[in-house]
Amino acid sequence: MSYGSGQQYDIFVYNEQNEEVFKWSNNKAFTSALIVRNLLKEGKLTFNEEWSLKNNKGNPIPPGNYTIVVRVMIGITSKTINPDDLTAKTILEVI
Repeated sequence: MSYGSGQQYDIFVYNEQNEEVFKWSNNKAFTSALIVRNLLKEGKLTFNEEWSLKNNKGNPIPPGNYTIVVRVMIGITSKTINPDDLTAKTILEVI
């Protein structure tokens, strides 16, 4: 797998109306770089981030259910990997 920039992943948060309320890469700059990694079939990628429960404008989000989507931003050189396998989703309830 290869990365075309320093951005290896992105995180999106959607409200119950499926509107994007937060994008991790918003207002960030990434280096231009070619990064190539080998990952075994049983291997895994791990990323750690914290979300302040604020929207893209810096305002606190209201209570409700939110869908968090994490996408690994790589170029796939293998035809056996489905791009959907590089996306993870979960639901978060904010009270």
